[in-house]
Amino acid sequence: MYPDYPFKHESLFYYNSFAKEYMEKYKIMGDCELSLLFACELQTYFKSKLKQSVIVPIPTSEKSRTARGFNQVELLLESAGLPYIKALSHIGKGEKQARKNRGERMEMTQPFSLNSKEIPELEGYSVILVDDLYTTGRTVFHAADALRSCSPRSIQTFSLFR
Repeated sequence: MYPDYPFKHESLFYYNSFAKEYMEKYKIMGDCELSLLFACELQTYFKSKLKQSVIVPIPTSEKSRTARGFNQVELLLESAGLPYIKALSHIGKGEKQARKNRGERMEMTQPFSLNSKEIPELEGYSVILVDDLYTTGRTVFHAADALRSCSPRSIQTFSLFR
């Protein structure tokens, strides 16, 4: 679907039983203190990249933010003291990814829109899209597709787990 997208994704950890338990406690049960667990690793990863890049977190739906009380990606970044730009808004239906199979995820329509006031912050800069968990890649590809219209120098993606 994206033949001309120069894809580069990095993650810190493999998704395993620990990661699954962490994500359930953090996202589903709302244990926001768990955002501190990976702060040092995130700081180390992004330290050298912040000079030439801007961080853009994947937004959550309003429904998820209201239920959880926070955007899990933004809280991870904040807990690590990392600056970010809220360049995207979630305009999708707010259906949880975890409840979809691979085929349903791949058929998703674009759930993101670009926040037009942030376009000058991204033009000509390298962008790192950040998500908590990478499964099919559909979410980050949708986000990258939404950002391409503001002409960033490059877009790479990052997740805590993959």
